[in-house]
Amino acid sequence: MRRPPLLLLLASLLPLFGQAPDFYKQTPRLMWVVRDAKATADAWEKAGVPNEGDTEPYQSVKVELHGKPGGHKFSMLSGYFGNLRADWIQPVKGDSAWKEFLDKRGPGVFGFMFRVPSMGDLVMEAARLQSLGVSRLEEGVFEFDEGWKVPYVMLDTAGEGKFTLCLYYDAEPDPVPESKGPQVAQLALIAKDLARVTAFWTKLGFAPIAESHSEIRDKLYKGEAGRFEMKLGFQRQFPIVMEWIQPLSGPSIYEDQLAKQGEGFHHLAFDAKNLETESAHWRELGFPETMSGAWGEKGATGSGRFAYHDLHAAGGVDVELLWTYQASTARAGK
Repeated sequence: MRRPPLLLLLASLLPLFGQAPDFYKQTPRLMWVVRDAKATADAWEKAGVPNEGDTEPYQSVKVELHGKPGGHKFSMLSGYFGNLRADWIQPVKGDSAWKEFLDKRGPGVFGFMFRVPSMGDLVMEAARLQSLGVSRLEEGVFEFDEGWKVPYVMLDTAGEGKFTLCLYYDAEPDPVPESKGPQVAQLALIAKDLARVTAFWTKLGFAPIAESHSEIRDKLYKGEAGRFEMKLGFQRQFPIVMEWIQPLSGPSIYEDQLAKQGEGFHHLAFDAKNLETESAHWRELGFPETMSGAWGEKGATGSGRFAYHDLHAAGGVDVELLWTYQASTARAGK
């Protein structure tokens, strides 16, 4: 059988390069860079999130950082929320994209990690993204205990996309923890211009960000009457909804992050059955309430309230509690 010309083969692949592969529909792991992995894991364990791992340093080998050869060591503990795994990563020695992030921004969620089905998928997807203008930030091989090796590539998406995309291939199945913590309702990020962010991710084949601007009432910011306004966007690329926030006016904890850390990951959100009780619990753990408000017509189905708590001492993020009014819940006196 006569082989088709190479140009025809390449042309047949071009449509694929505009589509994000199906593995992006899975819930990603959080690459969460911190100064002290053990202290961060201990703080979240008090909040009901179990962890496992070893503080003895692992290493990355065959590394290229910004195209230059290198290598580094890191400690890592993994926290298990009900529907999400977070890897608390502490750079120990050498230069890495994680260390650059920590030095520039401080602790926080560096990016999202996606497990690819094969090495071929890793190579193909890195090539697809490169064809769309995304360069490689760092690539190499994670070396864990007993010769366990995991090839990876981090893509330089944080500038336009506000988080770093990481692909990895691991032939071993992910461990199943004995217990898990609370379910995460949303993963939220801050951006100065949602239109530019959605243009970037849709160019890469991801779901668009649906923007909205809801009226907020009963605003409080650090115990005082609030004046903050924001534009919200929701991206349903993964099983957990991604919320995007564009601050419009303040003061607000969103503007606080922009001033101190810049754009990027801001908070994890949890559904609350009783906002007052659960907010009091976070305060008892040492995490103060910083901002709150409500949306919708009070007492109407679909309305609700929110409250933020400052967990920067436990890894450089915030937590949001979300309570939604339901008529059946109100009738039951809950």
